[in-house]
Amino acid sequence: MHAPSKRAIIVILGLLALAVLVAGLVARRSPKPLKVDLATARTGRIIAQVSAPGHVAAVNQVSISAYVAGIITGLPVREGDSVHERQVLLQIDSTPYAAQARQAKANVNLAKVAFGQSKRIFLRQRALYTSRLISAQDMETARTQYQSDSARLALSRASLMQAQDQLNKTTLYSPIRGTVTQLNVKKGEVAVTGTLNIPGTVLMTVADLRSLEVDAEVDESDMPNVKLGQPANTELDALPDTALAGKVFEVGSAPLPASASAGENTSVTYEVKVTLPPRPAGVVPGMSATVNITVADRPDVLYVPLQCIVSRRVNAEMTQSRQRAGARNLRHHAVADTGTTAEREQNAVYIYEKGFARVRAVAIGVSDRNSIEILRGIAEGEKVISGPFSVLRVLKDGDRIEVDRKKNKVRSS
Repeated sequence: MHAPSKRAIIVILGLLALAVLVAGLVARRSPKPLKVDLATARTGRIIAQVSAPGHVAAVNQVSISAYVAGIITGLPVREGDSVHERQVLLQIDSTPYAAQARQAKANVNLAKVAFGQSKRIFLRQRALYTSRLISAQDMETARTQYQSDSARLALSRASLMQAQDQLNKTTLYSPIRGTVTQLNVKKGEVAVTGTLNIPGTVLMTVADLRSLEVDAEVDESDMPNVKLGQPANTELDALPDTALAGKVFEVGSAPLPASASAGENTSVTYEVKVTLPPRPAGVVPGMSATVNITVADRPDVLYVPLQCIVSRRVNAEMTQSRQRAGARNLRHHAVADTGTTAEREQNAVYIYEKGFARVRAVAIGVSDRNSIEILRGIAEGEKVISGPFSVLRVLKDGDRIEVDRKKNKVRSS
Protein backbone atom coordinates (compact mmCIF):
# COMPACT_ATOMS: atom_id res chain seq x y z
CA MET A 1 0.00 0.00 0.00
CA HIS A 2 1.44 3.31 -1.13
CA ALA A 3 1.60 6.30 1.20
CA PRO A 4 -0.54 9.27 0.13
CA SER A 5 1.29 11.79 -1.93
CA LYS A 6 1.99 15.30 -0.78
CA ARG A 7 -0.56 16.63 -3.27
CA ALA A 8 -3.30 14.31 -1.92
CA ILE A 9 -2.59 15.44 1.66
CA ILE A 10 -2.94 19.08 0.66
CA VAL A 11 -6.27 18.35 -1.04
CA ILE A 12 -7.61 16.49 2.01
CA LEU A 13 -6.57 19.30 4.36
CA GLY A 14 -8.22 21.84 2.07
CA LEU A 15 -11.46 19.89 2.05
CA LEU A 16 -11.43 19.67 5.86
CA ALA A 17 -10.87 23.42 6.16
CA LEU A 18 -13.70 24.07 3.73
CA ALA A 19 -16.01 21.79 5.72
CA VAL A 20 -15.18 23.65 8.93
CA LEU A 21 -15.82 26.99 7.21
CA VAL A 22 -19.17 25.82 5.82
CA ALA A 23 -20.19 24.47 9.23
CA GLY A 24 -19.37 27.84 10.78
CA LEU A 25 -21.37 29.72 8.17
CA VAL A 26 -24.33 27.39 8.68
CA ALA A 27 -24.11 27.85 12.43
CA ARG A 28 -24.08 31.61 12.04
CA ARG A 29 -27.02 31.54 9.58
CA SER A 30 -28.99 29.16 11.79
CA PRO A 31 -29.28 30.84 15.21
CA LYS A 32 -29.88 28.81 18.31
CA PRO A 33 -33.56 28.07 18.99
CA LEU A 34 -35.32 30.41 21.42
CA LYS A 35 -36.38 28.74 24.64
CA VAL A 36 -40.08 29.28 25.31
CA ASP A 37 -42.89 28.27 27.65
CA LEU A 38 -46.01 26.67 26.24
CA ALA A 39 -49.65 26.56 27.28
CA THR A 40 -52.52 24.51 25.90
CA ALA A 41 -55.69 26.15 24.60
CA ARG A 42 -58.47 24.71 26.74
CA THR A 43 -62.21 25.02 27.26
CA GLY A 44 -63.53 26.18 30.61
CA ARG A 45 -65.18 28.95 32.59
CA ILE A 46 -64.12 32.61 32.65
CA ILE A 47 -65.56 35.12 35.08
CA ALA A 48 -64.70 38.69 34.05
CA GLN A 49 -64.67 41.28 36.82
CA VAL A 50 -64.20 45.02 37.17
CA SER A 51 -62.42 46.09 40.34
CA ALA A 52 -62.73 49.56 41.83
CA PRO A 53 -61.88 51.27 45.12
CA GLY A 54 -64.62 52.78 47.27
CA HIS A 55 -65.90 53.36 50.77
CA VAL A 56 -68.80 52.17 52.88
CA ALA A 57 -71.74 54.55 53.29
CA ALA A 58 -75.26 54.37 54.65
CA VAL A 59 -78.02 54.22 52.07
CA ASN A 60 -80.04 56.68 54.18
CA GLN A 61 -77.71 59.29 55.62
CA VAL A 62 -78.48 62.90 56.53
CA SER A 63 -76.10 65.77 57.25
CA ILE A 64 -77.59 68.12 59.83
CA SER A 65 -76.86 71.82 59.30
CA ALA A 66 -78.18 74.97 60.96
CA TYR A 67 -80.96 76.99 59.35
CA VAL A 68 -80.32 79.92 61.69
CA ALA A 69 -77.11 81.15 63.30
CA GLY A 70 -76.55 81.24 67.03
CA ILE A 71 -74.84 79.81 70.07
CA ILE A 72 -75.47 76.11 70.74
CA THR A 73 -77.14 75.98 74.14
CA GLY A 74 -78.24 72.35 74.14
CA LEU A 75 -76.64 69.18 72.78
CA PRO A 76 -78.43 66.14 74.23
CA VAL A 77 -76.78 63.52 71.96
CA ARG A 78 -73.28 62.14 71.58
CA GLU A 79 -71.50 60.45 68.72
CA GLY A 80 -72.64 56.83 68.48
CA ASP A 81 -76.04 57.45 70.09
CA SER A 82 -79.10 55.86 68.53
CA VAL A 83 -81.87 58.35 67.83
CA HIS A 84 -85.47 58.06 66.69
CA GLU A 85 -87.32 60.21 64.20
CA ARG A 86 -88.24 63.69 65.54
CA GLN A 87 -85.88 63.36 68.52
CA VAL A 88 -84.22 66.63 69.59
CA LEU A 89 -80.60 66.71 68.45
CA LEU A 90 -79.49 70.27 69.14
CA GLN A 91 -80.75 73.56 70.56
CA ILE A 92 -79.63 77.00 69.35
CA ASP A 93 -80.09 80.07 71.57
CA SER A 94 -83.67 81.17 70.80
CA THR A 95 -83.70 84.50 72.70
CA PRO A 96 -83.22 86.87 69.73
CA TYR A 97 -85.59 84.87 67.53
CA ALA A 98 -88.28 84.80 70.23
CA ALA A 99 -88.03 88.57 70.52
CA GLN A 100 -88.42 88.97 66.76
CA ALA A 101 -91.48 86.75 66.86
CA ARG A 102 -93.06 88.83 69.64
CA GLN A 103 -92.34 92.00 67.72
CA ALA A 104 -93.86 90.58 64.57
CA LYS A 105 -96.95 89.51 66.52
CA ALA A 106 -97.35 93.04 67.92
CA ASN A 107 -97.10 94.46 64.40
CA VAL A 108 -99.90 92.12 63.34
CA ASN A 109 -102.11 93.38 66.16
CA LEU A 110 -101.45 97.00 65.19
CA ALA A 111 -102.20 96.22 61.55
CA LYS A 112 -105.46 94.53 62.57
CA VAL A 113 -106.58 97.63 64.46
CA ALA A 114 -105.77 99.94 61.56
CA PHE A 115 -107.40 97.58 59.08
CA GLY A 116 -110.58 97.31 61.15
CA GLN A 117 -110.89 101.09 61.42
CA SER A 118 -110.30 101.73 57.72
CA LYS A 119 -112.77 98.99 56.84
CA ARG A 120 -115.53 100.60 58.93
CA ILE A 121 -114.82 104.02 57.41
CA PHE A 122 -114.88 102.54 53.93
CA LEU A 123 -118.25 100.87 54.50
CA ARG A 124 -119.77 104.13 55.83
CA GLN A 125 -118.36 106.18 53.00
CA ARG A 126 -119.64 103.71 50.45
CA ALA A 127 -123.17 104.02 51.91
CA LEU A 128 -122.97 107.83 51.84
CA TYR A 129 -121.62 107.76 48.30
CA THR A 130 -124.54 105.57 47.22
CA SER A 131 -126.91 108.21 48.68
CA ARG A 132 -124.94 110.93 46.84
CA LEU A 133 -124.02 112.62 50.13
CA ILE A 134 -120.21 112.61 49.52
CA SER A 135 -118.05 113.18 46.52
CA ALA A 136 -116.34 110.55 44.47
CA GLN A 137 -112.98 111.80 45.72
CA ASP A 138 -113.93 111.14 49.34
CA MET A 139 -115.10 107.70 48.37
CA GLU A 140 -111.81 106.96 46.58
CA THR A 141 -109.78 108.16 49.57
CA ALA A 142 -111.62 105.76 51.90
CA ARG A 143 -111.17 102.86 49.48
CA THR A 144 -107.43 103.52 49.10
CA GLN A 145 -106.93 103.62 52.87
CA TYR A 146 -108.85 100.38 53.29
CA GLN A 147 -106.82 98.57 50.63
CA SER A 148 -103.54 99.92 52.03
CA ASP A 149 -104.32 98.73 55.56
CA SER A 150 -105.36 95.34 54.19
CA ALA A 151 -101.98 94.99 52.47
CA ARG A 152 -100.13 96.05 55.63
CA LEU A 153 -101.99 93.40 57.61
CA ALA A 154 -101.02 90.71 55.09
CA LEU A 155 -97.39 91.86 55.19
CA SER A 156 -97.25 91.82 58.98
CA ARG A 157 -98.73 88.33 59.06
CA ALA A 158 -96.07 87.12 56.62
CA SER A 159 -93.37 88.67 58.81
CA LEU A 160 -94.83 86.86 61.81
CA MET A 161 -94.75 83.55 59.95
CA GLN A 162 -91.10 84.12 59.03
CA ALA A 163 -90.14 85.06 62.57
CA GLN A 164 -92.00 82.06 63.98
CA ASP A 165 -90.31 79.78 61.44
CA GLN A 166 -86.85 81.02 62.46
CA LEU A 167 -87.77 80.52 66.12
CA ASN A 168 -88.88 76.96 65.42
CA LYS A 169 -85.61 76.23 63.60
CA THR A 170 -83.56 76.94 66.70
CA THR A 171 -84.46 73.39 67.72
CA LEU A 172 -83.10 70.70 65.40
CA TYR A 173 -84.79 67.30 65.21
CA SER A 174 -83.63 64.02 63.68
CA PRO A 175 -85.34 63.50 60.30
CA ILE A 176 -84.77 59.73 60.39
CA ARG A 177 -84.23 56.84 62.74
CA GLY A 178 -80.56 56.04 62.95
CA THR A 179 -77.24 56.60 64.68
CA VAL A 180 -75.20 59.77 65.18
CA THR A 181 -72.14 58.72 63.18
CA GLN A 182 -70.40 62.10 63.27
CA LEU A 183 -70.62 65.02 65.71
CA ASN A 184 -68.70 68.13 64.68
CA VAL A 185 -69.71 70.71 67.33
CA LYS A 186 -69.78 71.18 71.08
CA LYS A 187 -72.10 73.01 73.41
CA GLY A 188 -71.22 76.71 73.49
CA GLU A 189 -69.93 76.87 69.92
CA VAL A 190 -71.63 78.99 67.25
CA ALA A 191 -73.66 77.31 64.54
CA VAL A 192 -73.07 79.02 61.18
CA THR A 193 -75.55 79.00 58.30
CA GLY A 194 -74.53 78.74 54.67
CA THR A 195 -74.86 81.24 51.84
CA LEU A 196 -75.33 80.81 48.11
CA ASN A 197 -71.66 79.96 47.48
CA ILE A 198 -70.46 78.98 50.96
CA PRO A 199 -71.94 75.88 52.63
CA GLY A 200 -72.92 76.08 56.26
CA THR A 201 -71.44 74.11 59.09
CA VAL A 202 -72.37 70.41 59.13
CA LEU A 203 -73.22 70.01 62.80
CA MET A 204 -73.62 66.24 62.77
CA THR A 205 -74.44 63.26 60.59
CA VAL A 206 -77.21 60.77 61.26
CA ALA A 207 -77.19 57.48 59.36
CA ASP A 208 -79.44 54.45 59.26
CA LEU A 209 -76.93 51.63 59.73
CA ARG A 210 -79.48 48.94 58.97
CA SER A 211 -78.89 49.44 55.25
CA LEU A 212 -75.34 50.01 53.93
CA GLU A 213 -73.80 50.45 50.49
CA VAL A 214 -70.39 50.87 48.89
CA ASP A 215 -69.77 53.95 46.78
CA ALA A 216 -67.12 52.83 44.28
CA GLU A 217 -65.13 54.88 41.77
CA VAL A 218 -65.03 52.95 38.48
CA ASP A 219 -62.58 53.95 35.75
CA GLU A 220 -64.10 55.25 32.53
CA SER A 221 -62.58 52.38 30.52
CA ASP A 222 -64.60 49.86 32.55
CA MET A 223 -67.91 51.76 32.61
CA PRO A 224 -69.34 50.32 29.33
CA ASN A 225 -69.33 46.86 30.92
CA VAL A 226 -71.02 47.83 34.21
CA LYS A 227 -74.82 47.36 34.35
CA LEU A 228 -77.55 47.48 36.96
CA GLY A 229 -78.15 44.21 38.80
CA GLN A 230 -74.71 42.71 38.20
CA PRO A 231 -73.38 40.68 41.17
CA ALA A 232 -70.52 42.21 43.12
CA ASN A 233 -68.29 41.13 46.00
CA THR A 234 -66.94 43.70 48.44
CA GLU A 235 -63.61 43.31 50.20
CA LEU A 236 -62.96 45.53 53.22
CA ASP A 237 -59.50 46.66 54.32
CA ALA A 238 -60.62 46.43 57.95
CA LEU A 239 -61.88 42.84 57.49
CA PRO A 240 -59.39 41.23 55.09
CA ASP A 241 -60.85 37.74 55.38
CA THR A 242 -64.42 38.84 54.67
CA ALA A 243 -66.13 39.09 51.27
CA LEU A 244 -69.63 40.56 51.24
CA ALA A 245 -72.00 39.69 48.40
CA GLY A 246 -74.14 42.41 46.82
CA LYS A 247 -75.41 43.86 43.56
CA VAL A 248 -75.00 47.02 41.52
CA PHE A 249 -78.06 49.18 42.19
CA GLU A 250 -76.97 52.57 40.84
CA VAL A 251 -74.65 53.57 38.00
CA GLY A 252 -73.51 57.18 37.75
CA SER A 253 -74.08 59.02 34.48
CA ALA A 254 -71.76 61.95 35.19
CA PRO A 255 -68.04 61.81 36.06
CA LEU A 256 -66.95 62.43 39.61
CA PRO A 257 -65.20 65.78 40.19
CA ALA A 258 -61.42 65.50 40.18
CA SER A 259 -59.61 66.40 43.37
CA ALA A 260 -57.73 69.69 43.49
CA SER A 261 -54.40 67.86 43.83
CA ALA A 262 -55.00 65.58 40.85
CA GLY A 263 -53.02 66.22 37.68
CA GLU A 264 -54.41 66.88 34.23
CA ASN A 265 -53.72 63.28 33.15
CA THR A 266 -55.80 61.74 35.93
CA SER A 267 -58.32 59.28 34.50
CA VAL A 268 -62.03 60.01 34.73
CA THR A 269 -64.05 57.94 37.20
CA TYR A 270 -67.77 57.37 37.73
CA GLU A 271 -69.65 56.48 40.90
CA VAL A 272 -71.18 53.02 41.06
CA LYS A 273 -73.17 51.99 44.14
CA VAL A 274 -73.20 48.40 45.38
CA THR A 275 -75.48 46.94 48.04
CA LEU A 276 -74.24 45.21 51.19
CA PRO A 277 -75.99 42.55 53.30
CA PRO A 278 -78.28 43.86 56.08
CA ARG A 279 -76.34 44.87 59.23
CA PRO A 280 -73.00 43.20 58.42
CA ALA A 281 -71.06 42.67 61.66
CA GLY A 282 -68.22 45.11 62.23
CA VAL A 283 -68.93 47.24 59.16
CA VAL A 284 -69.49 50.97 59.63
CA PRO A 285 -69.66 53.93 57.21
CA GLY A 286 -66.34 55.34 56.07
CA MET A 287 -64.46 52.03 55.80
CA SER A 288 -62.23 51.59 52.76
CA ALA A 289 -63.37 48.88 50.37
CA THR A 290 -62.73 47.27 47.00
CA VAL A 291 -65.64 46.06 44.90
CA ASN A 292 -65.30 43.30 42.31
CA ILE A 293 -68.20 43.54 39.89
CA THR A 294 -68.89 40.48 37.74
CA VAL A 295 -69.49 41.88 34.26
CA ALA A 296 -69.44 38.55 32.39
CA ASP A 297 -69.65 34.85 33.26
CA ARG A 298 -68.76 32.49 30.39
CA PRO A 299 -69.19 28.85 31.51
CA ASP A 300 -67.83 27.02 28.42
CA VAL A 301 -65.33 28.99 26.32
CA LEU A 302 -61.95 28.44 24.71
CA TYR A 303 -59.21 30.32 26.54
CA VAL A 304 -55.46 30.78 26.85
CA PRO A 305 -53.31 32.62 29.42
CA LEU A 306 -53.43 36.41 29.15
CA GLN A 307 -49.72 36.70 28.45
CA CYS A 308 -50.08 34.74 25.20
CA ILE A 309 -51.80 37.64 23.46
CA VAL A 310 -49.50 39.93 21.46
CA SER A 311 -50.10 42.76 19.01
CA ARG A 312 -48.73 42.10 15.52
CA ARG A 313 -49.09 42.96 11.81
CA VAL A 314 -49.90 39.36 11.06
CA ASN A 315 -50.03 39.38 7.24
CA ALA A 316 -46.82 41.37 6.93
CA GLU A 317 -45.01 39.10 9.36
CA MET A 318 -46.14 35.93 7.56
CA THR A 319 -45.03 37.38 4.21
CA GLN A 320 -41.61 38.28 5.58
CA SER A 321 -41.28 34.79 7.05
CA ARG A 322 -41.90 33.19 3.65
CA GLN A 323 -39.43 35.53 2.00
CA ARG A 324 -36.75 34.71 4.58
CA ALA A 325 -37.31 31.01 3.96
CA GLY A 326 -37.00 31.57 0.21
CA ALA A 327 -33.87 33.66 0.64
CA ARG A 328 -32.22 30.90 2.64
CA ASN A 329 -33.07 28.36 -0.04
CA LEU A 330 -31.65 30.64 -2.74
CA ARG A 331 -28.63 31.55 -0.58
CA HIS A 332 -29.69 35.25 -0.60
CA HIS A 333 -29.53 37.39 2.50
CA ALA A 334 -31.73 40.43 1.71
CA VAL A 335 -35.47 40.35 2.36
CA ALA A 336 -37.66 42.36 0.00
CA ASP A 337 -40.09 44.95 1.31
CA THR A 338 -43.51 43.36 1.76
CA GLY A 339 -45.43 46.52 1.00
CA THR A 340 -47.72 45.90 3.97
CA THR A 341 -46.32 48.46 6.41
CA ALA A 342 -49.70 50.21 6.49
CA GLU A 343 -51.37 47.11 7.93
CA ARG A 344 -52.86 47.65 11.35
CA GLU A 345 -51.70 45.64 14.31
CA GLN A 346 -54.14 43.05 15.60
CA ASN A 347 -54.39 40.56 18.42
CA ALA A 348 -52.40 37.43 17.77
CA VAL A 349 -50.75 34.40 19.36
CA TYR A 350 -47.78 32.24 18.43
CA ILE A 351 -48.44 28.54 17.86
CA TYR A 352 -45.79 25.90 18.48
CA GLU A 353 -45.45 23.97 15.19
CA LYS A 354 -42.71 21.36 14.77
CA GLY A 355 -40.04 23.47 16.43
CA PHE A 356 -41.09 26.77 14.82
CA ALA A 357 -43.23 29.72 15.95
CA ARG A 358 -46.23 30.44 13.73
CA VAL A 359 -48.14 33.68 14.20
CA ARG A 360 -51.94 33.42 14.20
CA ALA A 361 -54.49 36.23 14.31
CA VAL A 362 -57.18 35.73 16.96
CA ALA A 363 -60.39 37.39 18.08
CA ILE A 364 -60.61 37.80 21.84
CA GLY A 365 -63.52 38.10 24.28
CA VAL A 366 -63.74 38.54 28.02
CA SER A 367 -60.88 37.96 30.43
CA ASP A 368 -60.23 37.36 34.10
CA ARG A 369 -57.03 37.90 36.03
CA ASN A 370 -55.21 35.00 34.36
CA SER A 371 -56.99 33.92 31.16
CA ILE A 372 -58.65 35.40 28.12
CA GLU A 373 -61.41 34.05 25.88
CA ILE A 374 -60.55 33.16 22.28
CA LEU A 375 -63.51 33.62 19.94
CA ARG A 376 -61.76 32.40 16.80
CA GLY A 377 -58.30 31.80 15.40
CA ILE A 378 -57.10 28.67 17.22
CA ALA A 379 -58.55 25.32 18.23
CA GLU A 380 -58.73 23.51 21.55
CA GLY A 381 -55.58 21.54 22.32
CA GLU A 382 -53.18 23.67 20.25
CA LYS A 383 -49.90 24.61 21.93
CA VAL A 384 -49.52 28.36 22.39
CA ILE A 385 -46.33 30.18 23.36
CA SER A 386 -46.90 31.84 26.73
CA GLY A 387 -43.48 33.29 27.53
CA PRO A 388 -41.12 34.43 28.65
CA PHE A 389 -42.01 38.05 27.96
CA SER A 390 -38.50 38.88 26.76
CA VAL A 391 -38.93 36.29 23.99
CA LEU A 392 -42.53 37.14 23.10
CA ARG A 393 -41.56 40.77 22.68
CA VAL A 394 -39.17 39.99 19.80
CA LEU A 395 -40.58 36.68 18.50
CA LYS A 396 -41.36 36.48 14.78
CA ASP A 397 -43.16 34.01 12.57
CA GLY A 398 -40.78 31.25 11.48
CA ASP A 399 -38.34 31.60 14.40
CA ARG A 400 -36.90 28.32 15.67
CA ILE A 401 -38.02 27.53 19.20
CA GLU A 402 -37.73 24.82 21.79
CA VAL A 403 -39.51 24.21 25.07
CA ASP A 404 -37.49 25.16 28.12
CA ARG A 405 -37.48 21.74 29.78
CA LYS A 406 -35.61 23.00 32.84
CA LYS A 407 -38.34 25.45 33.78
CA ASN A 408 -41.49 23.59 32.83
CA LYS A 409 -43.19 20.87 31.01
CA VAL A 410 -45.76 21.79 28.36
CA ARG A 411 -48.03 23.97 30.47
CA SER A 412 -51.78 23.90 30.38
CA SER A 413 -53.63 27.13 31.12
